[in-house]
Amino acid sequence: MKLRSSLPHPPGFLYAIPLLNLVGLLLLCYVVSPYFEVKRGISVQLPSSIFELASIPEAAVITMPSAGASRLYFNQMAVSFLQLKEQLEKMEQTGKGASQAIVIRADRHVDSAALREVAELCASKGFRTVLLGGSSQEGNRAEKPEPPQE
Repeated sequence: MKLRSSLPHPPGFLYAIPLLNLVGLLLLCYVVSPYFEVKRGISVQLPSSIFELASIPEAAVITMPSAGASRLYFNQMAVSFLQLKEQLEKMEQTGKGASQAIVIRADRHVDSAALREVAELCASKGFRTVLLGGSSQEGNRAEKPEPPQE
């Protein structure tokens, strides 16, 4: 005697349930696996510092290209040092000095005296002044001396 199912059609959804269990298990392994990673090295807690930066919303940007201190850009507008001073005085008069930060982006070939002069001008007007540096990878791309040719 041969047994036959009395259901009108084969129950395919019963095969989908183990598949959903497998997908859930794989998802759980993916989510939990970073916690099983062995961390090597010494655990340290970094101290808080006055040099830590929070996000700077709506910061004004001063760009100093390597062409010289006579050419500056204030929010992508070419200005001289005197025009920059006037722009900062206008911002100071509107009361934005204490609440707004100024980010100074200077090329690595800019004279340090010119950079200091611009930074001191911004600080004297009451702005939070941030000097923006490049990543360590940019420093590795510096001009390397070429080997002598024979």
